[in-house]
Amino acid sequence: MNENKVFAIFKKLPKTQLSKQKKLELSIVSDLEDRYDELQYAFDDASYYGYERLDDLLDQFFNAVDPIKTEIDEMAINGNASNLPFVAEEVKTMIAELEQKADELGLNPSDLVAGYDDMKRWSDEADSVYSDFVSKYRETINVTNNNDFIK
Repeated sequence: MNENKVFAIFKKLPKTQLSKQKKLELSIVSDLEDRYDELQYAFDDASYYGYERLDDLLDQFFNAVDPIKTEIDEMAINGNASNLPFVAEEVKTMIAELEQKADELGLNPSDLVAGYDDMKRWSDEADSVYSDFVSKYRETINVTNNNDFIK
């Protein structure tokens, strides 16, 4: 086929079909070029966070959280708060005995023992304070995922 015949065939094709096809081709090219930056930013973010930053953030998280979790465990295992019910009960018994003997002698117990009023108030309120403490402790370990060392 010679060039003139090919040109004649192309000339007979409807111009609208050819221009729609070219528009479609140009539209795809344009759409892809428009998405270049979006794809690059998404790829760069995923690479940065997937291969670097999330590891750093995880390290920072554990470095920040570990001392807090350790303090919570140390408080529960070695702290004085868990002794409150036992100490308070012993003090209540001792206060009752002191009050009885002081009454027999006509004396005021607060005149006999330094800090008597505080000790009486603390031992009287110990059950309530300890209950609130345990409740807050359990709330805290549920969030921090610590073990429960207070029974």
